[in-house]
Amino acid sequence: MDNRQNVRHWLIISASVASIGAGLSAPIFLIPASMIAAGISGWLLRQLRGLPRKSDLVARQHRESWRQGLEAQFSEKSGELLTTVQQRDAVVQRKAIELQTKEKGLIEWEQQLVQAEGKLTAALREQEQYYIQLLDEVEKGANAEIQMRENSILMLQQKFMGLANRPDPKQGFAAWVAQLLLQGLEKNEVFCQLKGFYKIPGLREVSVWVELQAGTTAKKLENISKEVGTWVKMGEPTILWDADECVYEFRFAPEVDNYETSYEIVIDNESELPAIAEPDDPNWFVNAVCDSKSVHFMIHGPSGGGKSVLVDNLMCVGGDELHVKTGKQVRIFIVDPKFPDSEWTYRGKRLKPQYRRWEQSVEGVLAMQAEVNDRLDVAAVAAEAIPLHLYEDPDYILPLPERDIDFWVVDEAAALHTIYKEQCSMAYRSVLWVGRSSLVRCILIGQNPNPSNYGLQIPDLNNCTRFYLGITALEALDRFIKPPREIKAKLKGQIYSRLRMVKIKKLQGVAEPPEQYFALVVKANEPPFVAQLPPPKAYAYGDGEQRGLLPWGDAKRDGVSPNGATVNPKGEAQLAQISEDITDLVERARVEELEQNLRDLLEYARQKETWVTGSEFRQNRNRYKPTQTEVVNSWIEELEARGFGECDRSSRTLKYRYPSNSTTVA
Repeated sequence: MDNRQNVRHWLIISASVASIGAGLSAPIFLIPASMIAAGISGWLLRQLRGLPRKSDLVARQHRESWRQGLEAQFSEKSGELLTTVQQRDAVVQRKAIELQTKEKGLIEWEQQLVQAEGKLTAALREQEQYYIQLLDEVEKGANAEIQMRENSILMLQQKFMGLANRPDPKQGFAAWVAQLLLQGLEKNEVFCQLKGFYKIPGLREVSVWVELQAGTTAKKLENISKEVGTWVKMGEPTILWDADECVYEFRFAPEVDNYETSYEIVIDNESELPAIAEPDDPNWFVNAVCDSKSVHFMIHGPSGGGKSVLVDNLMCVGGDELHVKTGKQVRIFIVDPKFPDSEWTYRGKRLKPQYRRWEQSVEGVLAMQAEVNDRLDVAAVAAEAIPLHLYEDPDYILPLPERDIDFWVVDEAAALHTIYKEQCSMAYRSVLWVGRSSLVRCILIGQNPNPSNYGLQIPDLNNCTRFYLGITALEALDRFIKPPREIKAKLKGQIYSRLRMVKIKKLQGVAEPPEQYFALVVKANEPPFVAQLPPPKAYAYGDGEQRGLLPWGDAKRDGVSPNGATVNPKGEAQLAQISEDITDLVERARVEELEQNLRDLLEYARQKETWVTGSEFRQNRNRYKPTQTEVVNSWIEELEARGFGECDRSSRTLKYRYPSNSTTVA
């Protein structure tokens, strides 16, 4: 097909050429032949699609002209850029040459600097040595000047302290001792300010109060005090720190261990001792017993100091006065581990303590604590039952359960604490803290006045009235009571005045002078005082009879229960009888130590009062239904092994009973 098309095109071209040739040969045919040839050529050009048109040729020519213009422009620009680059390259080469020149200059300058630095360092070292030597010389001169000025200041200070503090020995023995003390302190470079000095009239006891400079060690003070003590010839002084006044007290006095040493050593001039003076309140003993704030008592004193007589009078006053004021029964419990070596009386009759020997005595202490806790628990249950709206009424008074007033007398309280430690300490504290609100009062008795021997601290005694009998009062004043200086001096004067009277009467043949039974009485938040103790049986009768109260132990008028407990419907203070045996108290304490599941099983058996089985216990106690019967049986066997109840293994089912036939039900 393509070949034919090509042949056709060639034929047409040939015809066009022939027409043009004929026109050229015959001029007459030139115009027509030219037109025919032009038509044929135009038709042929239209048939040939690949031939470019005139517009395309014009565009191509234009593009060619544009390209040539661009090439010429590019050539021109390239030449200009090349010229610019060549110029800049020349500049760069010139700058590089300049930089190389500067670099050489800098290297030479650096070398010069290193050389200069070496020379400067050498010069500085030479100057440093010079100035170091110069500073050493200046420092030596300055230190010498400072030392000279410090010595001058020290000399002036010593002179000033000596002039300001040195008392006049003409003021008496106390001033002389104070002067020796200050000399000893200053000799050891301990400077102080004298605050005061005092000698108790008639006694070889001097106190000197000084305010020391800060930083003085206690060890240094001890060494100085020994030295001064040898000068005074009164033994090593006692150093006491008074935190309230920030001063030290140096107390020079011979040690006093008993009455005899106090007669022979302490009293140096009996004529200077003050006259014996009793408290301004003639009814001080009754008021002390019935004080609503200091409801507890601590009694400290040596053997034969009158502790038992004091407790007898205290219980009698408590029984009379408190019953009249409150209308409540007053019960008395006695804990005495050394019974029957000690003797207890009440209204002229001998008593037998409920708790005896060490094992029972600690149970008594715990029973005292349990009584307080039980009363608080009962009161709490009663308070919880009150409707909430009643609490909003400020005038509403919460109803408290009826309570008796209990006196718990604990003899050898310090010794019990030494053996049983935490048990006694916690019991004492519990009663001292909250016993007042629950109407439980305790009387702790011991020979040592140190509260730490009872597991107590001084703040624990805020609810106590303390009685320091006889010579114990001196130790209490020096260690555990801190009254003002003037009051302390007066108290010591009263104590030694009574000792002087005892000495005189013993020389006259009186075996037990009444004056030897005195006490330093300390009530919370009140000044202490020295007073003569009431004589034996001072409150045993008379006063109680006037109030219609019956004397202790009158079986005809009081009535006696079959177990020996005295029944007193009229409210007389009585020795409380234990409603259960000591073994039951011990049993109850042992039960409280059991695990909860064992206690539940034991309580269930106690309520049933007959034989019970593990299956029965599980069914009646919902919380133990998921527990297997074999586990409950193991609990039963454990209770029997611990001595709680008994088991019956005669049948296939294990049975348990508590209490056993040999145990008394409480």
